[in-house]
Amino acid sequence: MIIDTLVNAGLKIFGGFFTSDEDKRKVELALAQLDAQMRAGQIEINKIEASNPSLWVSGWRPFIGWCSGGGVMYEYIVRPLLVAASIHAPPIDTSSLYPLVMGMLGFGGLRTLEKFKKK
Repeated sequence: MIIDTLVNAGLKIFGGFFTSDEDKRKVELALAQLDAQMRAGQIEINKIEASNPSLWVSGWRPFIGWCSGGGVMYEYIVRPLLVAASIHAPPIDTSSLYPLVMGMLGFGGLRTLEKFKKK
């Protein structure tokens, strides 16, 4: 996440200013608490957004999911069938599609783990 990158960069830049390991640990703890607060805030925003009755607010995630699934279905099911039927079907660029699909799926199964833990 961007916050992790910024925290690590800040520690590298300002790490020389700490006079003791205890001071460094205090700053790391404060940054970790700030990161946790920001993540919790984003989770609350996501919950509110997902519960909104307006399709324009709550429907963007399913829309992206259906578009991503449609792209995968076209590339691996529809296009091979069209090519087998001697119909020209241009390929799609899956290099930009797969990061989106993996993100929607929870980075390779993390969402499944959450479901098992009832979260």
